[in-house]
Amino acid sequence: MWGARLWGPAVLVAALSTGPSPSYAVASSAAATPARCSAGLVALTFDDGPSSNVTPRLLGILEERRVRATFFMVGERVASAPATARKVAQGGHVVANHSWHHTLMTTQTDSQIRDTLLATDRALRRAGVVPGKLMRPPYGGINARVTAAITRTGFVPVLWDVDPEDWEDRTATAIANAVISGLRPHRSNIVLQHDGVTNSPSSVSAVPSIIQRARRLGYCFAVLGADGRPTPPVPRLTIASTTVREGDVARVRLRLDQPTSRPVSVRLDTRAAGAGAADFTGRSLRVRFPIGTTTRTVLVRTHQDTLDERNEAFSVRLSAPVGLRVGTSSRRVVIVDDDAPPGVRVRNLVVTEPATGTTPADVVVELGRPSGRRVRATLRTRPGTARAGDFTPRVASAVVPAGTVRAFFRVEVLADLLDEPEETFTVEITSAVNARVVATPATVTIRPPPTP
Repeated sequence: MWGARLWGPAVLVAALSTGPSPSYAVASSAAATPARCSAGLVALTFDDGPSSNVTPRLLGILEERRVRATFFMVGERVASAPATARKVAQGGHVVANHSWHHTLMTTQTDSQIRDTLLATDRALRRAGVVPGKLMRPPYGGINARVTAAITRTGFVPVLWDVDPEDWEDRTATAIANAVISGLRPHRSNIVLQHDGVTNSPSSVSAVPSIIQRARRLGYCFAVLGADGRPTPPVPRLTIASTTVREGDVARVRLRLDQPTSRPVSVRLDTRAAGAGAADFTGRSLRVRFPIGTTTRTVLVRTHQDTLDERNEAFSVRLSAPVGLRVGTSSRRVVIVDDDAPPGVRVRNLVVTEPATGTTPADVVVELGRPSGRRVRATLRTRPGTARAGDFTPRVASAVVPAGTVRAFFRVEVLADLLDEPEETFTVEITSAVNARVVATPATVTIRPPPTP
């Protein structure tokens, strides 16, 4: 900060606030460690860099702990260390404006304020950085006139909520303690630190402890948005499921890749994807993730039937996300069929020999219960007491359509001129697809034709 701050904490908060601070739900008191993000947001901000000696070490600490921060850079230092400024942006951090030479803006004219901001903006762009419109006035020096000059130039002034005075000769432990004690639960917190002053090595050394302790208290970390306030993390949602046995409950798991400090939700719908409406209980609901929650499980009941059928499936689709990004928008859930194939048999038949020509003998091929699959039975005739001239020997297939129980196997019975008693031949199933053969061959009895 290049010197002592000019404003007291209460004044700074009042100057920064442009509206009511967001509130966050309180973590359960029964939990040993509050859920991440349940206590609110912490935005780490670093002023007065970039420093080719200090800033790279800070970037390594932040990357290792998966924290993004906001850097308010001094223009002349950007010009001296453009590669370091570029590394900050490449690390996913927000780069903002901290004037050209860190001059107290209340001592500058409106045109000087404009010039110092635009000069820094140009230096950042020459360094390969695309800065936003956030700026922080040096020393926190701001009043109504300065605010107006800043906004006319197109920038948004940002101050802070927590100042550990790390620019003084303080140890890393003292700096970390000051930050943690200054955090306000269930609100957002902008923390002021420095990566470009004499004591910055101690301030950077405090960062791992600050991150660890704040997370244990239920805070999560955020960068500053375009309005200058911490932006809640926008987690990525994925969906996972496993196969389910028919009649069991399918568990569809939704998972966020990180917690967030506000309730988020997504719409979930189940749709047929080979399974009929009678195979599962359709769901259509909005799945909500309370603050700090990263997983939710939706139960979808499947229905047991007695049909032997192919594995079926339904799809789970996600839409209309609020506060999150959908990574995988749909998932197919397979319903594994567990029904045994039905039994198949042929029924005995009595047919009257025609006086002349032929007459059909339609032997019934019957399933014990309907099947969800098409059943194909291969049948053949065998002589009994009937001679080969009494019927037409045949080998053929009979197909029972899915959902039905009967088909017919036709054999032609022939007329002859002999006066003879009843005769018989048999029909047997030699093989069956999607069914079990459960009966002995059927007997077809041929009665003599009526006496004229």
